[in-house]
Parts: sequence; C-alpha cells; structure tokens
Amino acid sequence: MQSNAYKCSCCPYVFKENEINFQTRRATCPRCDAVTTFSRSVVNGSTGVLHDVENAVKFFEERNFESAKRFAESALSVSYDNVVGLFIIAYYNAYHASIKKRSYLDKFFNEELPEIGVDADEMDALKKVLKKCPLHLLDYEQSVLSKVLATTGDERDIADFVEAFSPYIISKRPSIEWFTPKMKEIYKELTSRANLPKTWYALFQQIATNPDSPELENTFYLKTKTARFYNDYVCGVGEIFGAIKDEALKNKFVSAFEKKQQIFVNKMNS
Repeated sequence: MQSNAYKCSCCPYVFKENEINFQTRRATCPRCDAVTTFSRSVVNGSTGVLHDVENAVKFFEERNFESAKRFAESALSVSYDNVVGLFIIAYYNAYHASIKKRSYLDKFFNEELPEIGVDADEMDALKKVLKKCPLHLLDYEQSVLSKVLATTGDERDIADFVEAFSPYIISKRPSIEWFTPKMKEIYKELTSRANLPKTWYALFQQIATNPDSPELENTFYLKTKTARFYNDYVCGVGEIFGAIKDEALKNKFVSAFEKKQQIFVNKMNS
C-alpha cells in the first residue's frame, strides 16, 4: 500500500512500502539516490499500520484473539516495535497459544515497553486493550502506570485510564508485597496530577480487606506483622491522600483515613 507518509527527503518521490527496509526504516530513492530514514512516528502513522492497529484493537476488545493476533502481526511486519502489536502478540502467547508462556508478557512489560518511545496516539490504543484484561496484569501495574505517567500529560486522560484499570487490580491483591516504595511514589505522582477517587477508595478499602491486614481476622496480637502492615501500607496510603490536589476531595479522604488510622492504632496498641 502506498502512503503519502513515505516521501523522499530530497525530492518529491513517494516510496512504495516494498521499497522500504522496515527493520532499519530506511529507503534509497530510485530517482535521486538519497537515503531517507523514516521516524518511528511516521511509520506508525502510515495508513497500513493505523488500519492494522485499529482492527487489532477492535478484535481484542471483542475477545476475538485469533483475528487480533493476525492484525497485530501485520502491523509488526511494517512497524516492528509497535507497542499495541507487541502487547497483543505477548498476551496471545501467554493465554491463548497452544503452548502458553507468561514469559512473553514479562519480556513486553519489563524489557520492551520501558525502552520504546511511545507516542500519544499509540499509547491511547494500548490503553484500550490494557483496560480489557486487568486481571491478567497484576504483576505489571508498575510498568503500565510508569508508562502512563511518561506519555500522558492530560489530567482527564490519566484519570480515565487509571480509574478503569487500577481499582480492580488493587482489589485483587493477595498481599501488600506489591506496595513497594516505587509503587507508592507512582501513586503519589498520579494523585498529584489527576483526581482518582475510585483508585483512592480501593487503596483505602485494602486497609481492612487485604489478606495481610490484621483487621481481616483480628490478628493484631501478631505485633511484628501488624507493625509492618501499618508502617508499609497504612502510612503509605496516608501519604498518597496527602498528595490530593482537589481540596474537597482531599478533606474527604484524609478525614476518613485519619479516623481509620486512629482505630487501627488503638487496636494495635491494645
């Protein structure tokens, strides 16, 4: 498919796709011999890639994973590091291939996604598919939210994604091991940039409902475990609420937190 995106840098010639080496994103002009290197954004913005990504996302949302995989492979044949294509292939190989391997998702989230310079439109498409499978992405929330912070500047866009993605993941956490200092800082930065009441409420609920919480089965007599939960999680949630920028929301969540904190401390010291 010919695209107006693929223009020679030195003359009016427009390259056909079969004249371009997409592994290097370079083409030699048959008219003037100039070598043109196409940017990643130009390749991802070409008609063919946009069409394939749009269809891959559509079929993924419809849970037609075979068709989503087929269009993702087509997109990757032109744009080898398109993150939507890479994710859909990794997800397919992890959950729908004949031999399922989660190592494909590990590679995508731990090696590929952090290193690829994703543009805004590409990230928007990726967020659409990520929102469809949060249960399978518990181990990768840090990688996802880090990329959202790095690529999404609009407050509404941040809120739309995080509120659809993180509350469910938080509610399914089997312990507080995920709540590392790094994750706490990510949530604090997200909170300072957008209003996330569903996410904050999910964090708040975990004080009582997380399997590590002494409130769940009244195990406050386990002093060391209780102190760790309080210091690592309860106080961390308080720090996040302290970063809320909307005064009305801040007052609401901080007030509820302080009441819960006092009850927790009283039980911890009894």
